[in-house]
Amino acid sequence: MEIFIYIAAIIGVCLIAKLFAAPIKFILKLFANAILGGLALIIINFIGQYFGFHIDLNFVTALVAGVLGLPGIAVLFILQML
Repeated sequence: MEIFIYIAAIIGVCLIAKLFAAPIKFILKLFANAILGGLALIIINFIGQYFGFHIDLNFVTALVAGVLGLPGIAVLFILQML
């Protein structure tokens, strides 16, 4: 009888761990996108100063760079070129 309790406890712990793994993965991915987007924005502005090109840093551009990462930077770059 005790073995069934142990098995049920192990299964319960695995299920709880699986429930918490998805939000943690999402948060880590969002954090990685924010870091890459911010670095790309800094690099583009640093290199762009020699060519007269820059992307303004405000709440919207920071949000796009932080949430979307490098694809967001590409969108901001294309929009700035228009």
